[in-house]
Parts: sequence; C-alpha cells; structure tokens
Amino acid sequence: MTAKFPDRFSPATLKSVAQNINSTLTQAGHLSGRVRKQREQARPTAGSVAYALLLGYASGARGPELFHTRFMKAQDAPVAVCVDLAQQAARKGWIEFKRVADVMEADFPRLIRAEEEVVIREQA
Repeated sequence: MTAKFPDRFSPATLKSVAQNINSTLTQAGHLSGRVRKQREQARPTAGSVAYALLLGYASGARGPELFHTRFMKAQDAPVAVCVDLAQQAARKGWIEFKRVADVMEADFPRLIRAEEEVVIREQA
C-alpha cells in the first residue's frame, strides 16, 4: 500500500491499522500469542455459521453452494463441521435448515422480511 500511495497514510495510522487487524484476528480465533502471533485454526460456532449462511444467502448462494462462499471459508472448518453447526443453529431456532443427503435448503424467516426476500431474489 505504501509503494502505490506513499503519502496517503502516516506511519502511526499504518501501525494502528495493523494492530486493529491483529486484534480482530486474535479475537476471532485465527491468531494466538501475545507478542508473537501464530496462526490458529478457528473454532466456529452455530452462531457464526448461521451468520455466514445468512451473508451467503444475501449474496445469492443457495443450497450446497452456501457452504462454499467466502463467508463460510472464513469459518476455517470443513464443510461437514459447518453443516453440523448449521443443524445446531436450526435446532436453536435461529435459522431454518433442511438437509437430505446433498440437497440442502436454508431460510431465514426471522431475519429476512418478505420485501427484503424479493430484493435478494432480484439480485441473484
């Protein structure tokens, strides 16, 4: 970034951005260590998977494709684990998730209103 825009950000701003990114990735479970950061495999939750499904759905993904979006890849877990967590989220009533073999369907009736659903479908 500094090579392309050398005067855009001050050294203090760049340091602050780097620290904020480190903090975010540490809180999300992708990094560990106080001084020297090391990559860790994050532990997704039913809530984080439900949110990733919602973001993927709003972006136009449907069915099994929901488990291959950039939002789901950020979960840092195999698809099978994410499917299990989606089923947990459905049992908690956060989302509606149905699965028979490789056929999957996710809906978000408590999160997406009917008029918002129309807009999402028009974008797909």
